[in-house]
Amino acid sequence: MAATNLEAQIRHSFAQLTLWGDRVREAFEPEPGSSLAEDDAVFPWLSTADIAWQGLVAAQDHLKGFRAWWLANDAPDPDARPGLFPIATFSLLRGALVGGAIASWVLTSDHVDVRTGRSLTVAADWYANHLRWAKGMRNYAVDRERHEDQIRHVEGRAAQVAMLRESRKPRGRLKTTDAITQANAEIWTGDEVRAAQTAALWQAGSGDAHALGWSILTRQHDRTPLGDGMGTFVTGPSLLDVANAYFCAYDFVAYGFHRLDELGARTP
Repeated sequence: MAATNLEAQIRHSFAQLTLWGDRVREAFEPEPGSSLAEDDAVFPWLSTADIAWQGLVAAQDHLKGFRAWWLANDAPDPDARPGLFPIATFSLLRGALVGGAIASWVLTSDHVDVRTGRSLTVAADWYANHLRWAKGMRNYAVDRERHEDQIRHVEGRAAQVAMLRESRKPRGRLKTTDAITQANAEIWTGDEVRAAQTAALWQAGSGDAHALGWSILTRQHDRTPLGDGMGTFVTGPSLLDVANAYFCAYDFVAYGFHRLDELGARTP
């Protein structure tokens, strides 16, 4: 596809980011009698709708960050244009991919037990990470007694989640790679090209987010051999590299919002 077409497609999608941005200014509440309302009754303190909503809010925020960078390249002054960031761009889009894919993974099934099992898996990870942070900060709390009360409160919620998960799948901790893979397979069943591309972008994005340079080798780059197996590598990602990562994340976010509306509407 020509570069001009790719750029036009990206720019055309920006209007939708504005709509999502306007929407997330208010909390999402499923309608009474909807499928999500049934889900949320299982654990209302961090419900299926809450988990999906948080993922979508974070994902659209990352996409809007990408848009701000992209539009900055329209600046009249060439020196004010940031150009392509060979690492940060893909770290940003990886965040959008995670948020959109996790929300989609939680919502994609038509079965309440599957949806709640997945949302409780995310909730368990949510509480575990919150507790890890809170316990690490306990010696620095201004009001230590209040801080300990908060820790006990979160531990109580985590215990409730653990009990509810005993009769539901999946078992064990949240595995983001598996969740992304499953969501991709369930939404775009049989699309092996998309599945391979999503897995590759997720894995390479991990290299970007963790400042591991191998990720640049997955994209357009120049290599200058220096002898003895050594060389220098310089990357300048192509528009195709950027567009693939952007639309991979965007499609998950679009599906997540669509599915949230579908499940959050009152059942006739």
